[in-house]
Amino acid sequence: MQTNTLEQAAALAQCYSETLRLVSAAVAGVSRMETFDLKQAAALLHLHPETLRRRTKQGTAPGRRVGRRYVFLGDDLAAYIRGDYTTGARQASAMKEEKCRFLSTKIAPAGTLISSRQVASELDALLGPKINKQRRSITTA
Repeated sequence: MQTNTLEQAAALAQCYSETLRLVSAAVAGVSRMETFDLKQAAALLHLHPETLRRRTKQGTAPGRRVGRRYVFLGDDLAAYIRGDYTTGARQASAMKEEKCRFLSTKIAPAGTLISSRQVASELDALLGPKINKQRRSITTA
């Protein structure tokens, strides 16, 4: 019974040391991460800072706005130069749900069927005349 407890303690200690090693490696990787501001990243990419800011805002260039400044990671800039950069989460969220630019309604995903009756009723509702409530007279005597 005592040897079983010792074996469990040894296994737990080994698991703990492995976890500690992985966490230390992750922290070391974060501390070595090279960051650039807008002007530095623009100089690296041979772009005007305003052009890079616009592309970042559109989601076509790597980088994030943190507070009032833009921050760029060196690895992302290198991938962008190589042409390997993808916008990741922005592409995934755009693929999930597309919004119509002219209406605040959702577009049905490609490949789904909508009945013509449903389409006609939605179109009639959108094109129908707007009827506002008539205002009451609030004159005081």
